[in-house]
Amino acid sequence: MTPLPNDIQESPYLGQKKIAVVITPYSTGCMVAQEIQKRGYLLIAVWTIGFAEVMKTHVPKACGRMDYFAEIDQAESLEETKKRLLEAAKGHEIACCFAGGEAGVDFADAFSEYLGVLSNGTEIPNRRDKYVQQELIRQAGLRAVRQAGGTEFKEVESF
Repeated sequence: MTPLPNDIQESPYLGQKKIAVVITPYSTGCMVAQEIQKRGYLLIAVWTIGFAEVMKTHVPKACGRMDYFAEIDQAESLEETKKRLLEAAKGHEIACCFAGGEAGVDFADAFSEYLGVLSNGTEIPNRRDKYVQQELIRQAGLRAVRQAGGTEFKEVESF
């Protein structure tokens, strides 16, 4: 279990000011997080409910180790997760919130929206669905792929 904010040890990056929140950082998402850290942000990792402990160890060798300002676990509500985050941030401003891997995308969208930082948001249902993405592109007047969608073969058979 990830320690709660009052159990967090001090980070060598304490002199920095703003927090970048990364949701379930694993694999190549760690690389993105480190690039943000190199630009002067403190990292707080939020581990989503149900994310396997073993997955937290999936850090690319190129990263060496991850040095988080803090790590917290997602709570049952956005409100309680924000409370944990603010405690862990120790007064530092929350600058951004992003997914550190596919497993964190939905929560990152909802949490960033809740925090009021730049967000993909939750307004578009299934926005990660490639069919939905292409239709949004088409609606914006851009060139989109020819496609068909349906829940039964007869709906796409002529395609």
